[in-house]
Amino acid sequence: MKNTYIIIGVVVAVLVVAYFVFNKNKTAVPAGVDPDAKVGTRKNGNPYTEKDIAKTIGDIKGSPDWFAAVKQKATAQGISLDEMLRKDAIYMFENI
Repeated sequence: MKNTYIIIGVVVAVLVVAYFVFNKNKTAVPAGVDPDAKVGTRKNGNPYTEKDIAKTIGDIKGSPDWFAAVKQKATAQGISLDEMLRKDAIYMFENI
């Protein structure tokens, strides 16, 4: 019986870790928005899409230091965190 509890505990731990690892940087494209629609043009002249913006927002959320800086900017500018995340993602495409 003791071995069964250990096995169940290990399986649950693995599932929890896998959930956080695989969902860490996923950010969904807003409902009703075409993920492949061109949103703007990168600094190098290539287009970027809603899917690109969503991925970059996921990257920001996955970086504790970057995410903290974006939170501070949102507060300083008096805008929502979601709006600031989107602005920073777009800034990355158009200026970096």
